[in-house]
Amino acid sequence: VVVLITGIDVFGYVLGRIVGTKNGFALTSFMAGFVSSTSTTQSLAQRSKKSKSINHLVGAAVLANLASFLQIFLLVGPLNPGWLIYIAPSVLIMILVSGLVSMAFFRKKEPKTEDDTEENKVTNIFSLMPALKFAGLLIVIKIVTKICLILFGQSGFIISSVIASFAGIDAILVNLADMAGHTITFKFAFITFLAINATNLLSKSVYSYLQGDARFAIRFLASVFAMILASAVWLIFV
Repeated sequence: VVVLITGIDVFGYVLGRIVGTKNGFALTSFMAGFVSSTSTTQSLAQRSKKSKSINHLVGAAVLANLASFLQIFLLVGPLNPGWLIYIAPSVLIMILVSGLVSMAFFRKKEPKTEDDTEENKVTNIFSLMPALKFAGLLIVIKIVTKICLILFGQSGFIISSVIASFAGIDAILVNLADMAGHTITFKFAFITFLAINATNLLSKSVYSYLQGDARFAIRFLASVFAMILASAVWLIFV
């Protein structure tokens, strides 16, 4: 697991170094999203306090989260290909909607400032500590969610997973991929995924409101609702 997560971070970093500067702010934010969509969103929210141009910052934040959705394929695929196929339509719909929303914000005209031309820098990618922390978090989540599943049934499993999603969903996704089709059904794992993804996205909206401009937070929240609804559409067909 440590190797998998670190490899994804390195992949994002290398691509960012190759094409990030040449292709500007949007691509840099996208690559930063591979490392941490939460950190990137918070950074963009903080910048919104000092910028008159809000729309391109919101578009960049949505793009960073789109990168994290692509990361789902890299996380789940090697662990549980069958479950990945099961949830792939939902993830693809969410990616499509996120891309359209991001494009809409980037296309909106607004005054340019010097601050708006700066790019987010992706740093500390090769640090082993984040990967080790992830492994520790994964162990804790595995223990807590399985205890909740045994003691409180499916509702306890979902609640414990949702609470853990405030800190990020990567570890929970790995846990779900490990359990789907074995300890829990594909559909129940999918429902849990929808719940943790929605909670994680909404938590980023809260962070944006606390750390950034209210206009940024409101527009990002509207984008989040669009992403959440898009991810849930496939639930109708399964």
